[in-house]
Amino acid sequence: MAAAWEELANKYGPTHEDVLIGEVDCGRWPGYDNVTKIGIPSMCSIHGIKEYPTVRAFSPFFGLHGMNYSGESEPEPLNAFLEKQLTKICKVTQGDQGYVASAVCSTQDANYMHQWGQKSPVQVETELKRLKTVFFKAVNEQIETTKHFEWMGHRINILKQLNRLAPPQEAKDEL
Repeated sequence: MAAAWEELANKYGPTHEDVLIGEVDCGRWPGYDNVTKIGIPSMCSIHGIKEYPTVRAFSPFFGLHGMNYSGESEPEPLNAFLEKQLTKICKVTQGDQGYVASAVCSTQDANYMHQWGQKSPVQVETELKRLKTVFFKAVNEQIETTKHFEWMGHRINILKQLNRLAPPQEAKDEL
């Protein structure tokens, strides 16, 4: 299975905007079945990993514990699984009349995109930083409601895309 994941990691690479492939060996972590030496629940116990290998996809859309993958361990089915998950992500493009939401975007996503598409790049970047802070605080404190994570993930995704599509800022003349 490691070879299949390495092949996918090479395909998607470290700069892919929606996919990051990583590995944790729960058998090597101290306290992998319960708590670490300093009393903090281990990553493996937090996520309920009890059998190996366990393959999970993590995204703000899947909540704190991710989504299990139980298909074949060859590159093609793993890639198909990732591609299927990626098609569920709302995409924002630049059209002739402004920003356009893809067909998978909900009405709520499209409304949010239009609202924030009218803002300056600085405002979008500020809101993106704020939402990421709130999101990671919730993750660290293990506060989870599925709706909270899903909508937070959608907003972060939309703002990242608006930020990337924004025209470059013109330099201000200093007096």
